[in-house]
Amino acid sequence: MSFPFPSSGWWHSFYAMTDTLTEVVRRAINRAPCSVAKLAQAAGVPQSTLARIQASERKATRAVARAVARALDAWSADCARLAHSIRQAQRRGHQ
Repeated sequence: MSFPFPSSGWWHSFYAMTDTLTEVVRRAINRAPCSVAKLAQAAGVPQSTLARIQASERKATRAVARAVARALDAWSADCARLAHSIRQAQRRGHQ
């Protein structure tokens, strides 16, 4: 089988990087603390896009990866603020 691009050099690195990005996004989708639908909504991308990445039917683009990362960062920051509030209430002895 012949490939349209050489198996080494810039193109090889580009495709290897894209595959790695897709795998990282797929793992993030699978481990997200919500459904694919909620993650897609928070990221501002179509649910079908994330579902297809999750099912290995599509590669993740940089834009989708960025959007998913932003959504996860926002949840992380919200959770950290909530945890901080709980710890403060515990220290004050509120029950």
